[in-house]
Amino acid sequence: MPEERSTQNAGFAYGNAQTQPRTRDYFWFSIVNLVCCCFPLGIAAIIYSRKTRDAVLLNDIPTAAKHSRVTLILNVVALILGIIFAIVFTFIYYKFLQEK
Repeated sequence: MPEERSTQNAGFAYGNAQTQPRTRDYFWFSIVNLVCCCFPLGIAAIIYSRKTRDAVLLNDIPTAAKHSRVTLILNVVALILGIIFAIVFTFIYYKFLQEK
C-alpha cells in the first residue's frame, strides 16, 4: 500500500511571507540572568527583550535588530559578571570565612 502524504504546510511560506530574517529577543536568556546571575542587568535585558518583540510586531526590523543586539550584550555581560561574582565569593568564603 503506498504511503499517504500530508498536504498540510510542511514549513514552507506561502503568500505574503516576510523575507526578513527572524530577530531573536533572548527573553529566556534574560529571565535566567535575572534569577541566577546579575539582577540589575537582567531587568535591563528583559526591558530590551520586550522592546525587541514590540518592534517585530510593528514590523520595524532595524529597531528590532538594534534592541536584540543590546539584549544579547546585556545578557552576556550579566552572565560573565555572575560567573566572576560566584568565583570571587567562593574564593573569599573558602580562604577567609571558613573557620576550619
